[in-house]
Amino acid sequence: MTFGSHKRQSGGVANARANRRGCARLDRTINQDEVQTGIHLKTIVEPAAKPPAEYREWDPRCPDVVRGLVAALRPPEFIAIEHVGSTAVPGCGGKGVIDLLALYRDGCLGAAKEFLSAAGFACQGPEFARRWPQERPMYLGVFRWNAKPFLEQFRVS
Repeated sequence: MTFGSHKRQSGGVANARANRRGCARLDRTINQDEVQTGIHLKTIVEPAAKPPAEYREWDPRCPDVVRGLVAALRPPEFIAIEHVGSTAVPGCGGKGVIDLLALYRDGCLGAAKEFLSAAGFACQGPEFARRWPQERPMYLGVFRWNAKPFLEQFRVS
């Protein structure tokens, strides 16, 4: 699927075309109610804050939540999404945060960051004592699966 980077804008989302690296550049804004195709993205996650450091048992819904999120995101060719961390390991307890890794093609870091921002993920805020560097940023968001909120952390690498 050819897809591009996206940037959230007031009243709509950005449409993008692939550049010579296979990333994308923004070229116009579309309305939220336009029909979605392979090159449109709408905000699908809600804002999130730093999760509390508390132990939770493994939630068997997490793999389905990740599949639902990836299907809703429809990532472009230049991004591969991997489910990592404790929620990816059946029976492994942890913080209950779904850790995801967004692997991007060389030269597409900016486009990968714009793609996650357009979906509603927010870059790690000042509430974190040690922020991830901008060349390997972390994004947070809440994705609702069957009406239940699930916190996701995306590391871009």
